[in-house]
This record gives sequence, C-alpha cells and structure tokens, in this order.
Amino acid sequence: MAQFIDLYGLIEVILRGLTLVFEAVTVGGIIFLCFCALPEAMDRAVLIRCRKLLRISAMALAVAALGSIAVTTVVLHVTTDGFRWTDVTQTSFCRAELLLVIAAVWIAGAAKIIERHWLVLPALAIITGATLTSHAFARIDNRSLLLFCTGMHHLATAAWIGGLPWLLITLQRSNEQSVWVTTQRFSQLAMTSVVVLVIAGIILGQQYVGSAEGIYGTSYGVMLVAKVVLLALLLVLGATNFRFLRRKAAARPILKTIVKRTVEAETAIGIVVILIASSMTSQPPAVDLTDGRASLSQIIDRFTPHRPRLQTPSVTALAPATPLNADEAKRFGRPLSYALSAQPVYNGAADIAWSEYNHNWAGICLLTVGLLALIAQMRHIRWARHWPLVFLVLAVFIVIRADPENWPLGPRGFWESFQVPDVMQHRLAAALVIAFAIFEWRVRTRRSTQSWHALVFPAICMVGGTLLFIHSHSLGNVKEELLAEVSHTGIAIFAIIAAVTRWLQLRLPQQPPVLGSIWAACFVLIGVLLTFYREA
Repeated sequence: MAQFIDLYGLIEVILRGLTLVFEAVTVGGIIFLCFCALPEAMDRAVLIRCRKLLRISAMALAVAALGSIAVTTVVLHVTTDGFRWTDVTQTSFCRAELLLVIAAVWIAGAAKIIERHWLVLPALAIITGATLTSHAFARIDNRSLLLFCTGMHHLATAAWIGGLPWLLITLQRSNEQSVWVTTQRFSQLAMTSVVVLVIAGIILGQQYVGSAEGIYGTSYGVMLVAKVVLLALLLVLGATNFRFLRRKAAARPILKTIVKRTVEAETAIGIVVILIASSMTSQPPAVDLTDGRASLSQIIDRFTPHRPRLQTPSVTALAPATPLNADEAKRFGRPLSYALSAQPVYNGAADIAWSEYNHNWAGICLLTVGLLALIAQMRHIRWARHWPLVFLVLAVFIVIRADPENWPLGPRGFWESFQVPDVMQHRLAAALVIAFAIFEWRVRTRRSTQSWHALVFPAICMVGGTLLFIHSHSLGNVKEELLAEVSHTGIAIFAIIAAVTRWLQLRLPQQPPVLGSIWAACFVLIGVLLTFYREA
C-alpha cells in the first residue's frame, strides 16, 4: 500500500488525462453527429461506425472516471484517520466524477437506439462534471466567470480536437460527395471553436497566470507555453487542410489522401495537448505560487551553453539512498523520519555532477543520431543508415545511470525500485528507446518487410514526448523543478515535431524531402539541449 501511495500522483495524472481525452472524443462525437454528419450526405455504414465508436469512447470515459474515484478513495482511506469508504460520496470531486460516469453510461447505452439530438443533454452533463473538477471550481474570486470560461474551453476543445477522430472516419470510409459536405461543415465548426478556445484561454490565462513572471517563472506557465506552441502547430496543419477544402478539387483522391494524413497528425497532436492540460491540473496555478519562482536572468544563466561534463563522480560520493519504508530504513541504515512521498532529496555537488554527466552524455548520443540521420539522407552514404543503433547505447546508459539509488548501482532491488515514479518512467523510456532502435534499424537496412514497422518511429517519438510532459521531479525545490521542467518541455516539443514530420513523410502520397530534414534537425536540437544541460 505504501508503494501505491507513492505512485498516486503519477497514476492520478494518467487517469485525469484519459478522462479528458475520452471526454473530448465523446462530446466531440456527439457534436460531429449533430452538426457535421448530415444523414442525407453521409453513408449509412459510416454513421453506424461513428455510433459504435461513440459507445466505446463513452464506456472508456466511464471507466477512467471510476478509476479516478477508486484510486482517490483508497488513498483517502489509508491516509485519513476515521475515514469510511462511504465518506467519499460526500466530496464534490466524487459527485462530479459520478456525474461524468452516469452521463457516459447513458450515452454508451443509448447511442445505438435514440436520435442524435437526445445525446446533447448527457454531453452537457459531461462538460459540467469536468468543469466541477477543474481549478475554476476551487477558486473563490471570479468563480462564476472561471467556471463559464472553463466550460466553454472544454466544449470548444471537444468540438475541434475531439471531432478529429470522427472526421478521420469520414475521410477513410465515405464517398467523395460525403467527404466534401462533411469536411466543409467541420471546417466551419472548427474555426468557430478556435475563436471560442482562444478567447476563453486568454481569460483563464489572465486569472491563473497573472503576469509575465508567472509564465516563465512557474511550471504551470511553462506547460501553458507548451500547450500554446502545440496548438499553433495544430492551427498550421488545420490551415493547410482548409486551403484544400476551399476548392471542389479537394474531393479528388490525391487531395483527399493528403487531408486524411494531415488529420491523422492533427489527432495525435490534439491528444497530446489534452494530456498537457491534465498535467497542468495537477499543479497549482501560477498566481498561487509566488514564492520560489525563477527569474528570467536565472533561466538565461542556466541555459547559457557551457562545457559538457564528461567525467562522473563516484557512486559512493552521492547522497545516501532515501528509504521509502521501515524495512528500507533498517537495511539502508537511515532513519525514516518523514511521511511517504514527502521525503526530501538531498542534492549535493556530487549528485548535481552525476545528473549533469548523465544528461550531457545522453545529449552527445542524440546529437550523433541527428547528424547521422541527416547524412543518411544523402545518396551513396550507406554506412550512416545504421544510426538507429546508437539508441541501444543510450538505452543501456539510461538503465545503468538514471537512478543511482536503485538497481544496478543502488541498494534498492530491481523489482522494489518500480515503486519510485521516476524509476518506472526512466525504465519505460529505456524500453521505448530499445524498441525504436530495433524497428528503425530494420527499416533502414531493409530487413523488415512489414510496412507498419516504419510507423514505430513516429509513434515512439510521440509517446516519449508525451511522457516528458507528464514526467515530474520531486526535488523539494520549486525553482530547481522549474528549471528542469523548462529543459524537458523543450525536448518534448521537438520530439512531437519529429514524430509528426516523420509520420507525414511516411504517409503522404509523395514524400517531401524537407520533412526528413526537419525530424533529423529536431534530434540535433534535442542533442544540443542535453549536451549543454546543467543544474547549477
């Protein structure tokens, strides 16, 4: 149970992210069916498929919301004296989540048999439930304004981003006339949603961030910047499609394929944006975090390039391992004097040097990957196509060096170490890197005959970038946590861009050479960020 409590923060962020994703897809599907999928223009088979997906997404939403209730209830029961299992039903959080569950189950059960307009009411109930679990409900000042703007923000997100999977179904399975009518209507809906999203976002940003210092001086502000950057990328892709849809020629097969592949990329980016929003809800708004902010000069100083650290301190010079329970305290010879998940991390000079060494060498590996990938795109330089194998070196490096308190260097065993959130995330990252290396090397050397193997590259880049957005460091120091967050956020954005450009390069009817240069350059930039990374 102690291990579960220690992982609670990460689990809750993941469940919150899944809830927001399925909320957007479910509500977006209802909006799409009501305003875009006209029965007279839509193939019956496509409508049947849309309703099936609606039932699946609604049930997934109910499961995610129930999971969030269950996890929180267990933690409250274990950590609160006298807490009864039924007491959770008296909390506003539980009531809001139950509203989500009831509305989602209603949609899942009725989507197949009732007219689409009767689904609007439970869709509004879902938006209401989501709003009541947001930062807006917890505010005292301007609560009504914040609740309204948050609800409109969720509704616009569902109509635009949540509607993309439904548009994709239309593009894949409808005839040309249906595609033309439906995409035109969705384009108009999306433009309206963007306007609402921007206006509501500006008002919420003013209330939650408050000043320029809140943007660059807090983790909440940094995540907001990342969200805006990816939304801008979404707008660029959407504008590209809009140009095609303005012409009747958009129904031609070649242009229809281009739009379809671009919508695939938009859908993936949209999901990442929603997951960033879930990560933001786990952090206090910038206006509430006035102490411990990093100044602009401190950020500039931290990211001024310096000579990489190429020598490592000894493991014995690091701070002793922090026990997570009484048994570890006895084995490690250190007292357990702090509550679980609140134990301080002592970062001495050796610990900082160890971390900088890890980041700098990882950067050198990725810089090598990016440069070799650029070279490999030149004809007649066949040896450079083996660049994915460099990732195997990086994966081994991560497993050995990332967590010195744990196996193989530290006193905590292999399986025991999975109770630490950072360790679990680092090992998942290593597994993704290994999969990336193997699949992409086989693709580059033409050892693979399966076309989907090439798609592993963009998929893993997308997953890796998303993990960085929800990855957290319990440093016990708000300023140091922010400075680490800034670096990781930049890396995550470049990873997402690399994933999108590689996906489009593989999926478009023609492969523009510039896309290959973009994703390779993203690896170079990630390598540069890590090579000059420092913590002091």
